[in-house]
Formats: sequence, structure tokens, C-alpha cells
Amino acid sequence: MTKPEFKDDFIFNIKKIEQIEPLLLTAAGQTRLKNAVEKSERANQNQKKQIQKNIETAGFTCLQCGKCCERTEADNSVYILPEEIEQIEAAINLSRNEFILPMLPDYFESAGNIEKNYLFNVLQSLDAQIDKDGQIHTFGWMLQRKNDGSCIFLDSETKKCAIYEIRPGLCRTYPFYIDEDGFSDCECDGIGKVKKTDEIVVNDLIAALQKRVISDQEDYIKTSAVIKEKYDRLKLNSDEGNDLLKEQFEKNTISFVVYDSTGVYSVDVLIKMN
Repeated sequence: MTKPEFKDDFIFNIKKIEQIEPLLLTAAGQTRLKNAVEKSERANQNQKKQIQKNIETAGFTCLQCGKCCERTEADNSVYILPEEIEQIEAAINLSRNEFILPMLPDYFESAGNIEKNYLFNVLQSLDAQIDKDGQIHTFGWMLQRKNDGSCIFLDSETKKCAIYEIRPGLCRTYPFYIDEDGFSDCECDGIGKVKKTDEIVVNDLIAALQKRVISDQEDYIKTSAVIKEKYDRLKLNSDEGNDLLKEQFEKNTISFVVYDSTGVYSVDVLIKMN
């Protein structure tokens, strides 16, 4: 497994400032988590045949074109769970500072490049998440992207994924997903390319989709425990905080507080772009 091509527009310093365990280990929290997982497992079993039929009739085959990893016209943000971050760190000896960033709205322009003023407009749109110190509070992580907007783990020449065997669940299930509205698919050139999706591919996708539903549910409930204890007490969206964000941005720095299912993190970012 090879290391990715690193981008150099940002330097991240990610530091855990609080563990989640003391916040989560309550009888009510454990019961809620157990009930949610059992509900997801039952739903998975009930929906399995229909999901299988949907994937089979989609006629999907991966064209290995790499378009889903590139930032061409649509947002290619990849949400990544804490357990997936740890797998990548261990597999290719990377620091999380090198491949993740706080979850944000798409900050690339349509051409697939980052423009500093455009980035600032995106950050300002998060005013309801900015505290009195100018820190942006957000939930979860996404993979970093290179200067052209493509995923940091995409090899530019071969269009192959550098972490294919341990790629995040969102990538593993693409172009299909399950949400509160049920099974659906994304735009992908590989859909409709064959008469019937290969049986092995169908089985792999079903397993990945069902695992992703449960993992996402667990992550959401655990993260909610952190938010309840910390986030609800904050004073957000103040003029003072927004002014400080602008002042820090002009000095090429941004500060985040990130909540995930393992705890609370501070993230200091140095912006290197002009």
C-alpha cells in the first residue's frame, strides 16, 4: 500500500481534548445504542431481498475510471468514521493530520480548484456553528482532497485508490446508499453497463451497505452523547465570534472543534494558499 500524494494548501494539527467514554457510559445511553443497533439489524434483514433485486437490476459494473474520486462537476466529499481513520493510520503509517479534515460543505469551486475567498465564504456560511472565540464547531471528518479537488488517495496516473482494501464505507458502497428514504443510487457511468450486476459484486455491496447502516447509526448515537454534554452549552453565532474568525482567516489560520463518536478534538489549520 503506497502513501498518497499530499496537498500543501493546508497544514492540520489535530488534538483530542476529551474522551467520549465518560459521557456515553450511562444506562440510558447504552440502552438507546443497543435498541438502535437491533432495529437496524432487523431492517437490514427485512430489506435484504429488495436491496439485492435493486442492485442486480441496476446492471452495475465498476469501470475503474476514477470519476467518483475526482472533483469534476459534483461534490466528492467522503465522510469517514473514526474506526476507518484508525485503520488507515495503521495500514500505511500515516498521521490523521495528513489525510483528514473537519467535515465541511464543499469548498471547491466548479472548476475543481480551491480559491481562498470562496473558502472564506463557505466558512462564513457556518455562522450558526461559530463560537465566541471564532472557532467553528462541526461533527465528524472527511478525507482531504488534492489541489485539483480529487481525493488524496487517488493516484493521478493510474486512477487507482491507494487504500482500496481499507477504503471508507461510503466508497465501498458507491454508487449505492441507504438513508431514511430507503435504497438509492448516485450518478455513475457504471450503472446500466451490463444486463445484470455480477453476483459477487451484489453480495459484496449488500454486506457493505448493511454494515454501513449500522456503523453510521452507532456513530450518530455516540456523537450525540458528546453534543448533549458540550455543544448545547455553547454560545454560538455572535458578532464577536464572526469578527474573530475573519481576523484569524486574514492571518491564514482557522480553528475548529470537532465532535465524533470517540470524543472532542481541537483542530488548528494553517492556510498556505495565497
